[in-house]
Amino acid sequence: MKGLFDDEIEETTTKKVVETPKMEIAEEEICIPLHYQIFTTNDNTPTGRKEIVDTYACDRAKGIVPTARAKGKADGMKKCYPNKTYFVMGYYELISEKGTRKETEIIYQTK
Repeated sequence: MKGLFDDEIEETTTKKVVETPKMEIAEEEICIPLHYQIFTTNDNTPTGRKEIVDTYACDRAKGIVPTARAKGKADGMKKCYPNKTYFVMGYYELISEKGTRKETEIIYQTK
């Protein structure tokens, strides 16, 4: 009699990786995440008219940065509406000796 775990099972997963441009942060700058916004556009490109789905705020006091939660929500929305593309945009504050500046970056895109 064969047991459940006697045979070796090969697990294959296919995950599409989308390369996004990364922000340029100097060594002397401190990057503080502010919030992450999930949105879709009317033409499924990042340059189209945005339709905001949800926003996840970061909690600096507790050290909560919800990037995985935002990506999971985008993937869940993609399952519900497969003909749309969802994006996760990160909003950051960069602090240096010269002052502060705000930056945005698309950190995730569903396919």
